[in-house]
Amino acid sequence: MLYNKNMKKIVVIVSVVIGLIVVLSLSAYLVIDNMLLLDNSIVKDKNFVIDVHKKEKLSNVLKVKEKILDDRELFYEEIGDKKVSFVYLNKNNKKRRAEIKINVVDKVKPLVFGANYFKSYQGVKKDFTKNFLVLDNYDREVKKEILNDIDIEKIGKYKLTLKVTDSSNNVTTKDFTVEIIEKPKDNKDTTKPVKRVGIKYEDIYAEHKNNKTKIGIDISKWQGNVDFEKLKKANVEFVMIRLGYQTGFGKELMLDKYYEQNIKLANKYGIKAGVYFYSYASNLKEAKEQAEFVKKHIKKYKIDMPVAFDFEDWKNIGLAKLSIYDINKNAKTFLNEIKKDGYKVMNYGSKHYLENIWDIDYPTWLAHYTKKTNYSKEYKMWQLTENGLISGIQGFVDVNVLYE
Repeated sequence: MLYNKNMKKIVVIVSVVIGLIVVLSLSAYLVIDNMLLLDNSIVKDKNFVIDVHKKEKLSNVLKVKEKILDDRELFYEEIGDKKVSFVYLNKNNKKRRAEIKINVVDKVKPLVFGANYFKSYQGVKKDFTKNFLVLDNYDREVKKEILNDIDIEKIGKYKLTLKVTDSSNNVTTKDFTVEIIEKPKDNKDTTKPVKRVGIKYEDIYAEHKNNKTKIGIDISKWQGNVDFEKLKKANVEFVMIRLGYQTGFGKELMLDKYYEQNIKLANKYGIKAGVYFYSYASNLKEAKEQAEFVKKHIKKYKIDMPVAFDFEDWKNIGLAKLSIYDINKNAKTFLNEIKKDGYKVMNYGSKHYLENIWDIDYPTWLAHYTKKTNYSKEYKMWQLTENGLISGIQGFVDVNVLYE
């Protein structure tokens, strides 16, 4: 009897142990199965490439049939290999994790702007690379070289080529001609100044005013003392006032000499007012500082119109060593900071640079001095002339059409 009882106990114990083993094994299997096990089988032997500064959905990059559970937007500011981990459902409908390397590349050629023909005096040595504006989407500096030789002592025409190469070996070339001419003996500049022809504000108003537009001007210290009472009588519906400017790349911020006077008079006479800041921002810190400078000087005034970012010194931009991406990011940073405080914003630019450089999501203030613009993108305001003539201002003034 004792033997049978012991045997029963042993059988029970063994059964319990076996049961526990089964339960634990099953539990372990379930735990392991539900853990995000690394399985790269769906991406094995595949290469993944994405363009720098370009937003792309992960699923579009992977191009696999399995469902990506944490599909997201990828965006990189630097080129090179980047590690990406993601979760997907395998063919058994189980969650699995995979890790890949994405090669972030720059495939965009540098941009070169400049004329096709130049004159140069005999015997004067010149660096002709400086005759061109060269900008790259990614690199802050690029390699520039002039192909072909030129004899600066010999009068004649020479066909040359500018070759520009970025760090990813994207190459842009531009052919141009240099004519070596005899240097004038009296060293006098014989170039005749271009005569400016004024356009009456009242004529612009009559042509462009309708129930969906407002006509106005923009002013700075260059207009001197402005008679706002006369502007009001002349049907000026808004005025964009230069609040201030940076004196150069990396230099100080200055308030426009006539800003306080102009904004006070605009408010007094009930003319809608906005402001713009002439920037040399070369980094995000400077862009934010300039936005704070602007906010400090507008908070006690009525600002009905947008606050505009104005960057124009393309001739000297090489001094700042900026990429196209940098230029846009600085502008966006300035505008973002202004918008945070509830102001409307816009980005100012000429037609040429708006088409080739600027990539801003905010409204555009287009500068294109012509009778009828052929700018194809959207714009909120059009600066159509710098030769406006109006009662209340001595000399010329910019005239603008605002589209509502």
